[in-house]
Amino acid sequence: MALAEIINQIRNLSQRDQQRLKEFFTNSLGSAGETESAFTDVSEQKHKDGYTCIHCQSTNVIRFDKY
Repeated sequence: MALAEIINQIRNLSQRDQQRLKEFFTNSLGSAGETESAFTDVSEQKHKDGYTCIHCQSTNVIRFDKY
């Protein structure tokens, strides 16, 4: 089903059903945002002392580079 078809189907819903659909997506997407912040918190704790080379354990590294 194409996006245009989905939009037309939503427009054909009653106001009550449109509101329920909006609440569903708001709640669903809000949960994803909370999960993302949890990953950020974990990453910050994991690298709080800086990054370490996985090959030689040097702390003199540049993230995503070959230094």
